[in-house]
Amino acid sequence: MAEVQILDNFIPKQNQLILENLMDVEEFYWFYNSTTVHKDSKNTFLGRRKSDHQFTHQMYIHQPPNNAVITSRYCEQVVKCFPLPEFKTHRLGKVKANLTIPGKRKDVQEPHRDSEYEGAVTYLYYVNDSDGDTRIYHNWMNTQRIKPKKGRLVRFPSNTKHSGNVPFNYQKRIVLNIVFQPPGN
Repeated sequence: MAEVQILDNFIPKQNQLILENLMDVEEFYWFYNSTTVHKDSKNTFLGRRKSDHQFTHQMYIHQPPNNAVITSRYCEQVVKCFPLPEFKTHRLGKVKANLTIPGKRKDVQEPHRDSEYEGAVTYLYYVNDSDGDTRIYHNWMNTQRIKPKKGRLVRFPSNTKHSGNVPFNYQKRIVLNIVFQPPGN
């Protein structure tokens, strides 16, 4: 079973406010994506492809072999808010913000893995209070639900299947996704 850590208020309140004031304003650019997983993904949910749209803001992506690209002027400001130990032991692979808006109550987004590499680590940070639980799939019969809560940081192995859910009672759900790759990958 994947080790999942739920860390409430891991970053100081001041950093929580910086992130909320940065991403939860009209001036922050969001880009429409028709899917929550890459279009070439082989992920399926119970044998059928299901994937809801979302808005994203890609801040950083590392594409092998050595092409690191900062794609947002906000990347450095966001990364500085997180004193994560993996900055000393891993290579930063991705920093991306996801925004979902209300939908049908049962709209579960496509389960996916952030990385197939053993030793890769994913952090999810909830920018705002919302509903639309994150689901961690330990196996198809055993899922763990994590409620989006402002200031909550969730850490788990990146090769663990997980998914989000669109909000139903809130106007939006903003999640920051930070992925670290093991050295050499």
